[in-house]
Amino acid sequence: MFSNFEADFKASDRCLHIYADKCFHPSKEDPFSKWSTKHPKFASCFDAKPPQPKIPEKDVHYHYYYNNCACSKPPVVPAPPKPAPPPPKPAPPTCFRIFPCYKVIEKYKIVDHEWCPEIKEYKSDKIFQVHGYFPGVAQKPEKEKIMVDIIDLNTIVIHGEAKYHSHCGSFKPISHSCTCTLVVPMPFMVHFKLPEKLDFSNIKVNFEAEVLVVSIAKK
Repeated sequence: MFSNFEADFKASDRCLHIYADKCFHPSKEDPFSKWSTKHPKFASCFDAKPPQPKIPEKDVHYHYYYNNCACSKPPVVPAPPKPAPPPPKPAPPTCFRIFPCYKVIEKYKIVDHEWCPEIKEYKSDKIFQVHGYFPGVAQKPEKEKIMVDIIDLNTIVIHGEAKYHSHCGSFKPISHSCTCTLVVPMPFMVHFKLPEKLDFSNIKVNFEAEVLVVSIAKK
């Protein structure tokens, strides 16, 4: 009965109802063979798989090419932000005071006065010097009234308040060695052009026995 099941089942349009009718009611004269077979088919192992519910497109993930999908690659880790560049180093000062103390100052207008104490410059291959003679200026409060400035790294300015011996001569630099005490405080300002290639990190200032000596080594 079931020896040709596969061929008979295929001839029955793969419907178990039709197949059963043919098996159990093979005679066309059998009234039961004419039963209507308009009924749903039974699912069988020979039939195609029932349609699967459609998955929303957003959940579908296909791999069309080998190793060509974002999920098959390691996640991209963003590079750490580059550290901010260090702030630029401040430019070395070009205007600063070297006596009576060191400090950075603003540039100012240089105006030579009519009178000034006896101040001279000396130059050599290794050093630049300025010597100033300030009679009557020997104590600390009076010394601090005399200032020495470097302007634009090319000019040295000596200014402040010194003592002019009014009864000994006119407004001219003089070498004073008398023992009088009649003096007049006078403001003054004088400047000298600095030579090139000076080592401004090697400056020495000495103010002893009424004599000011400024020394700047050459590179």
